[in-house]
Amino acid sequence: CSHKTEKSTTVFSDKYRYCNATITPKTNNDSIIRAISITTEMDYGDVFSSLNRHKKITGAHYFCSPGHPQDYLSNVLNLERVPVHPDENGTRMTVSEFCDKYPAGRYIVSTGNEWSAVVDGFILDTKDCSKDSVYAYYVVES
Repeated sequence: CSHKTEKSTTVFSDKYRYCNATITPKTNNDSIIRAISITTEMDYGDVFSSLNRHKKITGAHYFCSPGHPQDYLSNVLNLERVPVHPDENGTRMTVSEFCDKYPAGRYIVSTGNEWSAVVDGFILDTKDCSKDSVYAYYVVES
């Protein structure tokens, strides 16, 4: 991660590493921008601009408006969405369990409210989402 400045954050897992794709975020709700930037190694500003242009196509008001990030990941970056279904008890895999299951590769993980980068079995993000449930993921590189 290019910006490793540690900030105080609650850490639940040894799978988490603080990583921020930018020093100065352009928006408060930038988890999708960070996740794309970290996993694809695209410049944060370029991802921000591209997602902003794509909002005109989807009619989205915000970067994380329902359907907008998914459409961008599928139709612009050509990444396949892999849904994660609950098990027979209704429990979903956590991000930490995802890291154990996929110890190699680059993935963009959706936890419902947030997006996170998982690279080679580690969560690279500004907060530890290891206990959050995974709803879907996109394979950037396996």
